[in-house]
Amino acid sequence: MSRSVDSDAYTKPLHPSALQDRSGGFGIRTFLRKLLGWPGMVICFQVLLQVGAWSSFAVVEARGSVALPYSSAVWVKANPRTVTLISTLISTILASCSSYLFSFGVSRSIGLYLRRPMSLAALVSTVRISTRTLVLNPRRWKWSAISILLVIFTGVQTSGWSTLITPAVIVIEIPVSGSELDLTTPVLREMMNSGALDDCIYNSSLSTPFFVGSMESGHALSASSRGYSAFFTLMDLNFNISTAGILPATLTDFDVSPWFSNSTVIPSAIQGADLRQGVERQDIPMCGKLMWHEGFSADVICKFQDLTNDTSPPLRGLTDTVTEWKKTGDASNLGLGDVTFTDIATLCIGNATLIYSYTISMHEPNYILMVACGPVDNYTLIFNFAGIYEWPTTVCTLSPKITKVYVEYSDPTSVAISSTATFSDAASPDPDGPTGLTAAVTMYNMVFLAQTAESNIMGDLIDSLLFDVADDNLNQSFLAAMEDYIQGVSEYSGSVFRACLSGNGRPPFADGLPGDLTVPTSGTIFTQTMGWTRLSARSTWVLVPGTLVALTTIIVVVVAVAQHAGDPPTRRDLFNPSDAMHLVAAAAAGGLSDVFTGTSEEAIKDGERVTVVLRSIPGQGAALIRT
Repeated sequence: MSRSVDSDAYTKPLHPSALQDRSGGFGIRTFLRKLLGWPGMVICFQVLLQVGAWSSFAVVEARGSVALPYSSAVWVKANPRTVTLISTLISTILASCSSYLFSFGVSRSIGLYLRRPMSLAALVSTVRISTRTLVLNPRRWKWSAISILLVIFTGVQTSGWSTLITPAVIVIEIPVSGSELDLTTPVLREMMNSGALDDCIYNSSLSTPFFVGSMESGHALSASSRGYSAFFTLMDLNFNISTAGILPATLTDFDVSPWFSNSTVIPSAIQGADLRQGVERQDIPMCGKLMWHEGFSADVICKFQDLTNDTSPPLRGLTDTVTEWKKTGDASNLGLGDVTFTDIATLCIGNATLIYSYTISMHEPNYILMVACGPVDNYTLIFNFAGIYEWPTTVCTLSPKITKVYVEYSDPTSVAISSTATFSDAASPDPDGPTGLTAAVTMYNMVFLAQTAESNIMGDLIDSLLFDVADDNLNQSFLAAMEDYIQGVSEYSGSVFRACLSGNGRPPFADGLPGDLTVPTSGTIFTQTMGWTRLSARSTWVLVPGTLVALTTIIVVVVAVAQHAGDPPTRRDLFNPSDAMHLVAAAAAGGLSDVFTGTSEEAIKDGERVTVVLRSIPGQGAALIRT
């Protein structure tokens, strides 16, 4: 038989006025004293967990990234499975602490709330919530919704902590600055006129590595304009599409002795690297670099023009074929054709060149010859074709210019030109400078050295780009390919010219470039390491579950303590509703045996309406008594 609570034994719920002291003031001291026990422990530890989480989040958000020390980053990168194990273990411990504090705080708060009448349905629901168990009761949908949310929030705390504390690959941006050769300085023109730059202007492009590279650079830019990928090398550095007339900026001195006689190294062009987080220069795992450079390029316009000895400019040609030599000795059995000597020359304002070739052919000789005029306003390049290169005489105007180039370095040994700024305020014409002359000379030497006894390598490369072009577009496509080819070679020559003058130990600047011949350059190095980086907008939710669990715990505890701060301590405070034995013992002590008439749906439904209150019975302790 159940016991009921009479009016004298029942302690009414406290009104907020219960927290007032006798003088009418708010009894804050009583409230704070009640918080000193388990409520204060629950609140403090939940606050500490959230302060740690949000502080870490705020530091990373403010700094953008936090890198591990180099030695730690190396270990983390080399042991990803171990790092995942440790991070998951720590995350699980932190999430378990938060969940335990939630369960403990809610459970102890239920004991306080039971000092006022509470339905058995509410009691059972809150007990299940305190143990993080789902309440699946359609008649109590609010409790069901609350339990589902809290079970989800407490359950996903581990993944949230793991996202927050697991180190990942991060990219650190390091601003850098340096200097490079200034192609616009008047000093270079004076040195060109005095002959001090002759070796770099006339002889560099004759060496085998640079001759081959100049052909590849022209083909790369032409191929890129037609949708093909194209890479080539300059001094063992890989370039995508074009060199853009720049000399790559390196973090360390660059050995150029294999390419330039008497040269030792090109000094590092970067001096201003602000290396953070204890990462040493030699330890930087550089994954990319963006730099602004002073570059060199040329505007090229080509057109077909029928030139003779009487046109302007004139074009004179001489051809002499020798046939007798193949009929004597062992040569008669080789099946070789005639040997043809061909040369062309022109007269124009400014300097002019003459070019010749020796070709062997059974029929018409196959060759490409080029002469150059200038500089006046610009350079004029005249191409003459024969044999399999069935193109009319082509006249191209080469207009040199100094540019501003934005360069993307995809790795320490690769250079990818992202874009070239050619706006009026970023490019300046340079028709009579040493770089323009170097471009014309390089083009001349390249055409001459590309000519073999039976074909011309440049012609073969251009023809390979036009094999699928329709006949009605062939002429225009050829002229466009020539323009791109000449531009690519010109930009390549600018890079070689820079390298030639920048190397130590080689005249005219054996001791290094003077400061008044340099121009500043700047950019950003991207280094890859391990650490923590700013979360994306969609990832900041990882802190929400833990924060909501902590807030729920704190609110439940504070409200429970505030409502019953004035109650004297009794043995009821030892009652733990989350413990099944405590519930059974309290129900037995309170005589609730006749509350339920069975386990049928109707019996359970009727029993849920019963309200109980927690009392302390002398000799029996805590008891749930029907009200």
